[in-house]
Amino acid sequence: MNYYTLSPLENEPFKMVDSQFEVLINQIESILQKDDNIAKVDIEILKKAWDVAKFWHKNALRISGDLYLIHPLAVCQKLCYDGLLETNALVASLLHDTVEDKTGYTFKKMEEDFNKTVCAYVRAVTKIEATEDPLDLSTKKYTSQLTDERLLAASEKHKAALYIKFADRLHNLRTCQKMPAERIEKNTTHTKAVLVPLARRMGCNSIADELIDACMMAQQPRHHANISEQLASFVQNSRKTLNKTFGAFKTCCKDKAVLEGADGKIETPPPVFVAKQIKKLSSFVNLNRPDLFSFYGYRPYAVLYFKILNPTDESLFTQFIKICQPLIDDGIISVDGEGKADRIKTTEVVYMDVVDFYSNRIRVWVSSEDFRNTLTKQPDIKLSLMALLPPERKIQVFTRDGRAMEIEKGSTVLDFAFMLNQEIGASFLGAEVNGVRVEIDHVLMQDDHVTIIRGESYTARLDWFPILETKTARNRLVEVFKQSLEIKKASKDTQEKEQK
Repeated sequence: MNYYTLSPLENEPFKMVDSQFEVLINQIESILQKDDNIAKVDIEILKKAWDVAKFWHKNALRISGDLYLIHPLAVCQKLCYDGLLETNALVASLLHDTVEDKTGYTFKKMEEDFNKTVCAYVRAVTKIEATEDPLDLSTKKYTSQLTDERLLAASEKHKAALYIKFADRLHNLRTCQKMPAERIEKNTTHTKAVLVPLARRMGCNSIADELIDACMMAQQPRHHANISEQLASFVQNSRKTLNKTFGAFKTCCKDKAVLEGADGKIETPPPVFVAKQIKKLSSFVNLNRPDLFSFYGYRPYAVLYFKILNPTDESLFTQFIKICQPLIDDGIISVDGEGKADRIKTTEVVYMDVVDFYSNRIRVWVSSEDFRNTLTKQPDIKLSLMALLPPERKIQVFTRDGRAMEIEKGSTVLDFAFMLNQEIGASFLGAEVNGVRVEIDHVLMQDDHVTIIRGESYTARLDWFPILETKTARNRLVEVFKQSLEIKKASKDTQEKEQK
């Protein structure tokens, strides 16, 4: 195999990040030794991918000023932490930006170095550049949609590619403090509208929650930091008593349930969900109050994951109560509420809100199977391209003579002119909608009646491209300019012949 190597001098800037990668390798090897059910990860191939990433990214820096390699390493770490220990997925996570960032690395070379599956994963998460199609001259919005559709189409066969995208966006949102505000807004909007719903559909609810919380961190950093600080204070003040309660849970539930979160690490709700709960308590909320929790009466809660080992046909609520009855009888806990996690579609999950002897609130998520990350446990989940698109992609409008036409939602009157006919679009002068004169970029709505006003000759201009929202209209405008150039060339050739 062709390994990319750097000289000792060239490798000097990577010493710290190399040590972090070694820690990750040691963690993977430790997991593989403990769990025989996990497919073997090819450590040598993973190390080769790391060398390739270093070779091509070199000393590139992120907007934050950090070494760029920190980002692909963080994505790879996230996959490992969430249990996606599969060689091709881990390799692709390390290489996911090598082609997109125009380092000089190509998919052809990637396939030679690794395999077609790695290429498929990386291609799925690589952004389609506007310059790839010369016909699409206003393509940023359009190519963004194409990138999403390609990602989802690829994920039908390679679901790990989609998870790489989730982890990629998660790290970008958590480290976007120095990004321009418009880019932050674009990323958070796309995350909420596209990636979070897809994560929910796949049953990856843990990372979906993290993505939503990361959006708040990116958009409202001060509020997010304030809530995080108050949650940390709650954990610090309650640690001793919570650990006693968790210890009682472990003793009572031995051989009956597996507990996650009862090992001394106290989880709390993500700040974004705390903010939502506090807003329910009051019509006006100042999330930056230093005494936010006490002022609005919010009581933080710790989180415990409760997996029943030998489930029965009884409801999960009933099974939980039966297992924990000794704790209830001894007054160690009391049940304060219960509910179903209806946003989790892949398995039955309920939660029990309990209050312990020390007045700590604990939300216990109860299931009979591992529901925190079902990516590798749900091979039959089918995704649809429609998950990326608005539910109503088409609207109906009417021409001047009353004929009904279906056009793409978001189309402007200029789009409509080109949809009617290339000649009509090329000679566009103006438009009336429902009898009222409108601007050239007016967006049409359902059941609008549209009249296009034409000039006697072509009026098409280059600055029309940003106005057009549909590919058909843009392509027809390109044809107009092509024909115009051909006519000018033919005219010039004729003049030259006449002069001769």
